[in-house]
Amino acid sequence: MQLRAPVVQVHVLGRDVRDAPGIFGALDVERVHLVWTSWAVLGVLLLVTRFPRNPWLWVTLVLVGWDALSRRVMPLQVDLQFAYSVLEIAALNLAFALQLGRTYDAWLARAFPQLPEHVLIDATGRLEEVRLRPGERVEHVAQRLYIVTRGTGVLLRAGPGGHDILLGVLAPGQIVREAGTVQAETALELLALPAGTL
Repeated sequence: MQLRAPVVQVHVLGRDVRDAPGIFGALDVERVHLVWTSWAVLGVLLLVTRFPRNPWLWVTLVLVGWDALSRRVMPLQVDLQFAYSVLEIAALNLAFALQLGRTYDAWLARAFPQLPEHVLIDATGRLEEVRLRPGERVEHVAQRLYIVTRGTGVLLRAGPGGHDILLGVLAPGQIVREAGTVQAETALELLALPAGTL
């Protein structure tokens, strides 16, 4: 918003560049820009350390770094400042879109650490969340597996005389593969995945 205001003031209102201080006119505009770009460099550096294989983050880092450096060397024209901002935002949005395509569920990765990343990404798109209140049940069929993400429950099987046989106690991180009935003891959250997915 700060960068669009001087562009509007110069091109729409017809003011001279020196008379177009933007929204923060009472402040030292160059100092505001310098602080803003310094924070942008720091933020993008943190993202690059977390997602180093994202090439658009590297492009964003170069753009914000060059923008911050050029502001220290010489004040830029309003149009050039605006162009830098548009390029930085576009590169950051492309980095975000690319990273979304590489995202997988952390519970799935913990349950199956041996799986390659592309399989985890594909399987994440097939996950279904199941939430049970205490006492609620879900019949487990062999075509699905469940990963417990929150709460506790039990895995039961129907026994003789209508009594349930306890097969196991469920806690976060456990995988339910066997046929049976999952019953929540507390509020229970599960991730359901078709068994053939992996």
